[in-house]
Amino acid sequence: MLPKNTRPTSETAEEFWDNSLWCSWGDRETGYTRTVTVSICQVADGEREAEGVRDMMRLECPAGLDLRTPNPEAYEITGQRPGEFVFVLGYLGHVRAIVGNCYIEIMPMGTRVELSKLADVALDIGRSVGCSAYENDFTLPD
Repeated sequence: MLPKNTRPTSETAEEFWDNSLWCSWGDRETGYTRTVTVSICQVADGEREAEGVRDMMRLECPAGLDLRTPNPEAYEITGQRPGEFVFVLGYLGHVRAIVGNCYIEIMPMGTRVELSKLADVALDIGRSVGCSAYENDFTLPD
């Protein structure tokens, strides 16, 4: 049986995080209800949040793994603008980016998209959408 709701959905998650938005898209052909999910939320301190992600990677990845160079488990992509951070978390299946105080996660489930290719997308979301109060103005296509 295939799910009936395969249209894009979005909702605010402000009861959990300040100025947050969660969106997911499904695939009509396969019936997957969540093929790609993007979440955005505001954090108090982007630098502290980035350090928290680094700590998590050190705790959860194999000991001795260089988390500054590409590998299948997890790594940080360096060379961003000041206050911007990108983490490719292969072991979790998603990309996390921090742009100032905006925290972005992109989770492509079952898509076989190479996570590192989503780094610029995550940064673009943080730079263009950012974290502010969202209004759900989504309308279904005709």
